[in-house]
Amino acid sequence: IRYLQQQGNRVVQIADYPGLLVWRTLAMIANEALDAMQKGVASEKDIDTAMRLGVNYPSGPIAWGERLGWQRLLTLLENLQRHYGEERYRPCSLLRQRALLESSYES
Repeated sequence: IRYLQQQGNRVVQIADYPGLLVWRTLAMIANEALDAMQKGVASEKDIDTAMRLGVNYPSGPIAWGERLGWQRLLTLLENLQRHYGEERYRPCSLLRQRALLESSYES
């Protein structure tokens, strides 16, 4: 922390908790994007384009999910749901499906 502060960086400490801040956020955003896609709100391409251009994300949430790994995101959300017991961490069925397909390709 001291080194970063000496370099002129503002350092903010975040309390440790299950799911880590960035991974938890990305997993929930990717899950919501897949849920919207599954419900016919928009296509995969349209969701990624909207989030890149409309919210200025460097990547769309579905592209992030593919890059990070659907199985990894599924495991994280399942663990968060088990730990907190909150419905908001429930993985959508399309995420489960993509994780299953991903794991079958790895075998």
